Parts: sequence; C-alpha cells; structure tokens
Amino acid sequence: MLAVSLAVGCVGFAGLAFLARSGRLPSLAPGSRPYRPVSDQEAAVFDRATRDIHPDDVRGSPDRYGKTLVAWAGVLRSYKVSKENDATVLRFDIEHRYFDWIEDSGLQRARYFLSPRGEGTIRAAWSMPLEAFESIPEKIHEGDMFVVYGYPADVRGQIVGIFPTEYVRLIQADLYTDRQLDYGRTDAAP
Repeated sequence: MLAVSLAVGCVGFAGLAFLARSGRLPSLAPGSRPYRPVSDQEAAVFDRATRDIHPDDVRGSPDRYGKTLVAWAGVLRSYKVSKENDATVLRFDIEHRYFDWIEDSGLQRARYFLSPRGEGTIRAAWSMPLEAFESIPEKIHEGDMFVVYGYPADVRGQIVGIFPTEYVRLIQADLYTDRQLDYGRTDAAP
C-alpha cells in the first residue's frame, strides 16, 4: 500500500495508469468486457433478444415488431406493486436510454455507462412469487437502471409497452451513470 501511495504522490494518476497497464498493479487496471447476464434465466433470454431495435422503430411500425424479443435499458421513473391472484406484479415505466452493452471496471464505481439520450417511455409489467411483495420497496428505487427483455406489442401515444415481459434485471443507481458518455442515434431526443 505504501508503494501505491508513493507512486500516486510521485507520478500522479497518469503514471499510476501506466504502472497498472504494465502489469505491476494489475488489480487497478481499468477494463471493459461485453455485458454479462447475472443468471442462467437472463442469459437464455439475452442470447435470443435483439438489441438493435429501439422504441422509435416500434412507434413507426408497431405491427412489425410485436413478435420480436428486444432487450432495452433505461432508468426507472415510476412503479406500482400489487398482489394479483397468487403473484406479485410490478408495473413500471422506464425512460429508455441507449446502452452500449459494455461493462466497465476500473477506478470508478459505475460499471454501466448509459447515454443521457434515449427514445422515450417504456411501460412493462413483471410477475414474481407472492413472497416478493413485501421486499419490493426495499430493493427497487426510482432512478435505478432496468434491463427489460420482452415483446414491444403495444404503442399508446408515445409510450411503448413491452407485453409480455420475459425477464427484468435491476441495477442499482450507484452502479451506472448517464452523465459520462453521450451516444446513440443522432436524431433522438436529449
């Protein structure tokens, strides 16, 4: 640890980055890798889903994409949890964001770098076991990142509905940022 402190003090961040890349400080080396699903269930859906169709494509031709499994990322704006029959149902709206499907690891806390731009509101619902009802408010917060897999089968005004939803992944707000990289379609709204 003293060597790292001295290295930072003597050579600064650029020097530290050089040492890390040279293999002398491998645990500090920044890096990137393709997005990795967190479960076997997500991996199976991820492998089948397309990531190059976006909400504006669906708005422009809703009948064309209703049977296409998509994977979209975004920021949770609102949600409602209810008990229905023998299930917990989470209904939510997310604000679509362009996502490069890359995980970054390095000195920063954020692993996912969403664009601040996207293509509007997405609405979906996800069923879970009834036992999950009580724990939802502890785990889900407005501002969290969601990755949603499903079929964009419903367009109402500017809202694209994903029904049915095959899988939803929650990524806590402190593990992503949408303030570092600006990318995506050039004609999309900020």
